Amino acid sequence: MPTELKGGVQLRKALREFEPDLAKSLQKEMQTALKPIVAKARGFIPDQSPLRNWKSSSRGRWPVYDVGLMRRGITYKTSPTKPNLEGFSYLASIHNKTASGAIFETAGRKNPGGLPKAPAGTPRTNKNFSHSNNPLAGSQFISALDNASPLKQGNTRSGSGRRGRYMVGRLIYRAWAEDQGKAYAAVTKALENAANKFRARVG
Repeated sequence: MPTELKGGVQLRKALREFEPDLAKSLQKEMQTALKPIVAKARGFIPDQSPLRNWKSSSRGRWPVYDVGLMRRGITYKTSPTKPNLEGFSYLASIHNKTASGAIFETAGRKNPGGLPKAPAGTPRTNKNFSHSNNPLAGSQFISALDNASPLKQGNTRSGSGRRGRYMVGRLIYRAWAEDQGKAYAAVTKALENAANKFRARVG
């Protein structure tokens, strides 16, 4: 979940180089804004797996349900990211770093009823189909996750416009949605205050 502001990367670079105390204060304010989102997202992960067969032991390539690892995998960064293909960098971001956490976050947002059953002869390496012997495996898996923590649209902007599935999730995106823009506003305000203080100092 990213936060961006025009000119923010240049501002933070200037703060680090010329006003390190402002840079340090800004980082602390950003951390204060993001920590509640991280804590809430971690809290949405049940202590026990919502699925009987999603065990804490390895089985094939499927990632284990390790609640401690999954919770630690949800974290934040207050350093700018590298520019994306459109040239934008994110000044702060929250990440879900584990495979099991990513599955819990996003399963079902593209196929709410689960993947379709693989036609006969489909290679098991084809990830567009379900290869389970249980035709209801996908929908049962997603239902169990939804019961534990429902999918929520994390795009909280107001007004008309398309809301894509890529900002829908059960952990970080749900926490972001329930925060109702408070963290975004706090990070933006911290950046603006730092910019005003920097301009006042350098004249």
